[in-house]
Amino acid sequence: MQMACITPPDICYMIPYTDQGNLENMLADSNIEMTAADSLKLAIQVAKGLVYLHELKPPIVHGNLKTSNILLWDKANVILADFGFSKSVFQKTVAQPLHYYEPEWMAPEQLVDQKVEDQRLTDIYTFGLVLFAIITRQRLFEISNPMVLGYMIAELLLQPEIPAFVPNILVNVSYDRLD
Repeated sequence: MQMACITPPDICYMIPYTDQGNLENMLADSNIEMTAADSLKLAIQVAKGLVYLHELKPPIVHGNLKTSNILLWDKANVILADFGFSKSVFQKTVAQPLHYYEPEWMAPEQLVDQKVEDQRLTDIYTFGLVLFAIITRQRLFEISNPMVLGYMIAELLLQPEIPAFVPNILVNVSYDRLD
């Protein structure tokens, strides 16, 4: 069952309850085995969800894509969630109050309130981070201080280091999304 209210100012969307948790928890659980095919299927579903949002008229930017906002319908199917800060692609400012966000899941532009002509690009950047998480099942960064991490991402353009065990073709795809 899905429901929506589209009468301003009470715009909301309800999705079915999922008892399988989120992608963040699944990736952190070493007892859950994931094949390369499982990883690819998850990545494709997230990509299709973003394509759907970005092709709406007007396009919608998720704006807060991260593994904890990707709900699991079951081990192989996902739902994009947490649209509390999503916005029309026509709004030029991408930053939101930072206390709602985790800097490791933000594009550098979002951290410095930079004007972006097409905000869908910030979702594509964070999709690259989601790909990294799916492929490696590791934390994006070892830096735990959010202020330091935010500075390093925004000013020094810090990106996750992809481990040597990741095949080159996947490295290239992930880095293409981050550039």
